[in-house]
Formats: sequence, structure tokens, C-alpha cells
Amino acid sequence: MIPPSKRPAVERAPRMAALLLLALPLGACVSRPLDRGPSPAERLATVLERSDRVQPERLARELRSLSLASPRHVPTLVADAAVSIETGRSQRARALLDTALRLEPGHVDATVLSVRLASEAGDLAGAERRIEAALVLRPDAAELYESRAALAFLDARYSDATRALDRAHELTGEETWSVAYHRGLVAEARGDRAGAEEAFRRCVELEPGFEPAARRLRALESQRSRRERP
Repeated sequence: MIPPSKRPAVERAPRMAALLLLALPLGACVSRPLDRGPSPAERLATVLERSDRVQPERLARELRSLSLASPRHVPTLVADAAVSIETGRSQRARALLDTALRLEPGHVDATVLSVRLASEAGDLAGAERRIEAALVLRPDAAELYESRAALAFLDARYSDATRALDRAHELTGEETWSVAYHRGLVAEARGDRAGAEEAFRRCVELEPGFEPAARRLRALESQRSRRERP
């Protein structure tokens, strides 16, 4: 596992539905033949639509069932892996992601989750290799550059992290809460308190529910207030 002091660089939104919906757009547009039951994409969409209203363990069971029924449907495997990570089943998640990446090399969400698992296990070199291999296949994926930035941050390569975040911003064409959050982490690590405060404030504006950014912003504002006292 990543030490608690370093873990924030790869934190994601805490809401389960937000994590799961990464997989949804990749399969939800598949049409169902008239003479058959729901497609794997439709079954996955049904589960994900109510993912924020069921207990994590129940959600994990439902996704395991979908994975068994559709072992080659990559979005289902990715969603199952995401929930497996959140419910402490890292070994299962790793196997699911390995299968997903064999079926679809360069799959962005599968790669991002695989990198997360590798980094949490302390294998930063392996995580870097996964990112670089995926970028060969998907050089247009902003999420991969964000993962590259997170890994560079963990390795204290702050200039590399900033360049990766700049590239992610270029690819999306707009500022995102996750890029703003990582910019705040880099600025804070460099001792740029004003820059960090600005970045975390922007992150909270874009994603009010992301508590790690709100918590860091409160701490920086409190420190500034104490310094400004006469």
C-alpha cells in the first residue's frame, strides 16, 4: 500500500457511482437484438444506474455475477474491478484488469486502475511501464497523463508532474477538478502555499464533494490566517 502520507496523489472522488461510471460510456450505446435478452452493456447500465443506492457488498455481488455471465465484456470487468478495489479485494481486481487489458490493450480506465493497484503495492516502476505502454496506444487520453503526473508526484519529480498535467489540460481543452487537485499537491510539495491554495480552491469549485481538496484548502487557509495575525 502507498504510505498514508503519499496516498493523496492518487485519490479519486469518494463516490462509488462516479468511479463506476468510467466504464459506462464505453458500452452503453450497444443496441439489443430484438430476439434476445438484455445485452451485457444494458445489464451493466442497469446496475450502475442504482449503484449509489445499494450497499457496496451487494453491488460487488451483482458485478461479480455480471462478470461471470459476460467474461469478455470489458466495461463490466472494469466496473467489477473498481468495486473490488473499493471493497478490499485487490487480488480479484488485479485479475479482472489483466483480463480486460488482454482483451483490449490500452483500455484507459483499466490502465488507470491497474496503475493505481501497482502504485499502492509500491511498484512505481511497474506502474510507470503500464502508463508508457498505454500512451503508445492512446496518446490522446488525458486520464493517462494525469496518472503519469500522480506517479511523478510520488517520486518527487514535480517538474515532470507539472508537464503531464499541462498535457492533460491541453487534451481536455478545459480545466478539470482532478488536474486542479494535482496542481495543488505539486504546489504544496514545492512550498508554494499561495499556488496550492488557489489550485485547491479551484478544485472545490469544480467538484464540491471532493473532501481531500476541501480539507487541504481549509488547512492552508488556517495557516495563512495565523501568519497574518498581528
